[in-house]
Amino acid sequence: MRRKASLTACAFVLSALAIHPRLGAQVVDKDSTPRDPHAVQPERPTVATHAGTVARGWVELEEGGEWDKATDGTRTFFAPTNLKIGLASRAQLNLLVNLFYDHAILGGPLAAGDITVGVKYRIVDDDRILGDFAILPAVKLPTASQDGAG
Repeated sequence: MRRKASLTACAFVLSALAIHPRLGAQVVDKDSTPRDPHAVQPERPTVATHAGTVARGWVELEEGGEWDKATDGTRTFFAPTNLKIGLASRAQLNLLVNLFYDHAILGGPLAAGDITVGVKYRIVDDDRILGDFAILPAVKLPTASQDGAG
């Protein structure tokens, strides 16, 4: 059943890409504003991560924060962190780690979770259908301590 659904999904995507623009596919004119390779490009993995990469030799730190309160009144803090380093005009290194404080699990100070290392590589720029398209293969390393942080 799962294989059949996967094949159906692949067929749907391929047929959608094959539609001629005059038959219903929308082609959006490219923005005439020149792209600044040094502009900050925040990523929103819960919504959609763009295909842009950090300029070669540049470093960008993206940090978030979330406070939660459980029904018993205990509080936890979670801070997803993404360090992006420009490797080439189309590639960036991503180092991701989650910082958090949960007194119930850790019983103490702020802790770091496992580290994820990935390289985002932009395959296509300004394609008529895909726009900018990139891949981001990554590996999660078990670097957190055994006290509940990993």
